[in-house]
Order: sequence, then C-alpha cells, then structure tokens
Amino acid sequence: MDNTGLHSLVTSVEDLAQYFSIPLKKEWQSNTENIIHLINFEDGKTSGMNYAASKGYNILLLYVLDLEHSGSPHPGSPSPPLETPLLDKRDIRGDTPLMSAVLAGNCSTAELLIRNGAEISRRNYYGETPLFVAIQRRYHTMVDIMAKYATDIEWGILDVQRRSVLFLAVENMYNCPKVHMCKTYEALRETCHDPNQVIKGMREAFSFANSISNDGMKILELVSQRYLSLPGNEAEYMACILLACTNGDMLSVDAMVRQKCLHDEQARY
Repeated sequence: MDNTGLHSLVTSVEDLAQYFSIPLKKEWQSNTENIIHLINFEDGKTSGMNYAASKGYNILLLYVLDLEHSGSPHPGSPSPPLETPLLDKRDIRGDTPLMSAVLAGNCSTAELLIRNGAEISRRNYYGETPLFVAIQRRYHTMVDIMAKYATDIEWGILDVQRRSVLFLAVENMYNCPKVHMCKTYEALRETCHDPNQVIKGMREAFSFANSISNDGMKILELVSQRYLSLPGNEAEYMACILLACTNGDMLSVDAMVRQKCLHDEQARY
C-alpha cells in the first residue's frame, strides 16, 4: 500500500485499526512511511499515537519510538519526518498518549511510554495529569508504576482546584458518594452514644462500600508514604487526616496516622 492510498483510505481514527494490526516488525520496516503516516494521523478528535496507546499496541509503539529516537529504521536510509514529537501528541481533550493509556487502564503501555520519556505531570486541557486520573479512578497498579518514576516535584503538583495527590487519594478511597457516607456518619452519631460504636459502624459501612476492591486503601498507603517524604508537606498531610475525619472515614485516618508514626519513628534513627 502506498502513502497516497493511505491518505484516501484513512479518513477517521476507526480506520486505523486494520492498518495497526500489521503483525511483524519486518513488515513495518518495509512500510515505514505508511506507519509514520498512521501515527501522525489526526482527525480533530484524536491522533494515531493516542489511538495506539489506548489500544495497548506496545510493539508498534516501541517501534515508532525507537524510530523517532534513532531517526531511521535502517542505517543510511531516509525516514519520513515526524510532525510532532510522538509523546506530545494530543487528542481533543488535550490528553497525551500516556493519558490515553491511563484512561484505558493499559498499565504496560503506560510504563513503556514513561520509560521512553512521557511526562507524568503533563496536564490536559482540563488541568488533569495522568497521576491525578490514576488516583481518582483507583488504578492501584497504574499508580504503583508511576510511583517508580515520579519525582518529588511531580508528587507535589496540585490540580486546578489546588488539591494535592494525597487529598485526591483520601477523597477517592471508596466506590461510593462521599455524601452518602457523611449521612451514615451523622446517623451513627445520633443513635450511638459510644464513640467506639460509631467507629465500628463506619468501619462496616466503608468495608461494605469498598468490598469489590481494596485498591483505594493500597493507593492511599502508597501516596501517604511518598507524601511524607516530601519536604514541607506536613501541614497538608495533617489537613488530609482532618479531611478523612470530616468524612467519617476512620479507615483512612487509621492508615494515615499509622504511616505518620512509622515515618516519625524512622526519622529519629
């Protein structure tokens, strides 16, 4: 297939699927110009690079990223130009390929892109970063991958509402609306005179609300541990403990206080 044929056949991102399914690297090498055209394709909504990331086409992504870094698939042979750095491609929301991979839950694709230079802190047009989205969606494995590569600066970035990653971890602990749990907390306070019974009731309520997955707690523990290592963030850490108290979330309070005590104990030695 020549490039002219591609320009006439690929008119929307849906058309990319059949052409991105080329199975063997040697076939890509003999059709490099076509592959670059597909990766550079944009239809006003997304790009070929974003599409490949959302579908988890890791071998293809690695091939074109290697091509971008080396400049040519074969020594001494010319290669077509890349219109925009591949990792900087954006869709209609301003999402980078890394964000597309995160939104699709493609962990291996996300790590591949990060290892090749994708920025964890790159914001889309709504001010969201891949790390924010992974925390809000309770993608523990994704957050765990990013934790291996994120710098202190990236952990310290605030969202457009001036909320920290720790705040987001506390707010998104459970698969239920916060207002529902607040009402449960108020009802327990009215009916139970023993604080221990209130705590027990909230434990049961949160345990039921998050019975499908424990990813929220895993993320909170990971983020808490990393956040405590950041200089000058103790006030924000204590504010997030207060937030958990306000939400009636005793499990989060327990986890954060436990992390704080462990951190303070280690700091003394």
